[in-house]
Amino acid sequence: MTAAYEEREPDQLPGVAPPEYTTEVRGHAAALEALRQRLTAGRLPGGVLLHGPRGVGKATLAFAFAREVFTRT
Repeated sequence: MTAAYEEREPDQLPGVAPPEYTTEVRGHAAALEALRQRLTAGRLPGGVLLHGPRGVGKATLAFAFAREVFTRT
């Protein structure tokens, strides 16, 4: 990945695109599938807590799932 993205956040990783520009979610297949199943069933919780070490893709997962929520009809 290139450093074509300006640094906006103090915890942003150098040279890594901000999560809203990243469409590929890696390493979170089980979590994403669990959220998709709840969405399909119409049983999304009022909130979801994502936790883990810096740089593992929590925000990328959140943005990807939000895109799914807002694009489903």
